[in-house]
Amino acid sequence: MIAVPVIVLMRFAFKSIRWVAPSARREIVYGEGFNREFEIVDLGSDTGVVEKAGSWYSYKGERLGQGKDNARQFLMANPEISAEIELKIKQHLGLLPPDQ
Repeated sequence: MIAVPVIVLMRFAFKSIRWVAPSARREIVYGEGFNREFEIVDLGSDTGVVEKAGSWYSYKGERLGQGKDNARQFLMANPEISAEIELKIKQHLGLLPPDQ
């Protein structure tokens, strides 16, 4: 029997009296829970750190994979690239100084 990860897409809307946050999109992988690499792919794509052309994701001209799940598997197999993308995302969002 081949084990295939099951991905569940859930939408959360957080509401408060003072503000309403935008809907959050989180992927949950069956047996793993929330996946860090999915977050890196999503945030990287949203901030422009990771380029998305059609269904392909790439970083600095290197293809990460066709589709989000293949990009996630590539980042899991290459933790140094994953850490570099995560650092660029944090710098882009202003969570780290740009010179780090």
